[in-house]
Amino acid sequence: MTNIAGCALMPHPPVMVPEVGKGELEKIKNTVRAAEQAAQLLKAGNPQTVIVITPHGPVFEDAASVSVYPRLKGSLAAFGAPDTVVGFETDGLLVKQILRKAERLGINLIELTDDLAKTYRFSLNLDHGALVPLYYLHKAGFKGQLVHISMGMLPYQEMYTFGKAVQAAINTGDKRVAV
Repeated sequence: MTNIAGCALMPHPPVMVPEVGKGELEKIKNTVRAAEQAAQLLKAGNPQTVIVITPHGPVFEDAASVSVYPRLKGSLAAFGAPDTVVGFETDGLLVKQILRKAERLGINLIELTDDLAKTYRFSLNLDHGALVPLYYLHKAGFKGQLVHISMGMLPYQEMYTFGKAVQAAINTGDKRVAV
């Protein structure tokens, strides 16, 4: 049996969020409606954790990365909506399982820590690729935990194998997880 509660590919332009898009929302109302429906479907699967895989977080040439910070949050301040903030606790147990499975399969996965963020000068805040889908999930009532993964510039086969590591990690535990 799988613990995967649902999966969705979500659009993530910040203009989709009403506090950013304001009067422009009418032009993309079908996209907004689709994001709301996807969030409702994911929420209906009763996930305890959501894994967000984003192309806009810290991206490394030779590795994917996962945030290990205990609480992840971000705002849409860069898009004119500083009061639009989303935050979730990290599912540390699932992160550890993903790290173990990736290591066993030979996939380079970097743990995003304070020290690494300072060294490479990047933020540990959630990026808009995660914030926009999470905004809609939060709006749908999701209050669980989060795993924030950034893709790597790895060859397709390695990213596929990394996906298998994530799947195996999900199925190791007893939580329902949406991706």
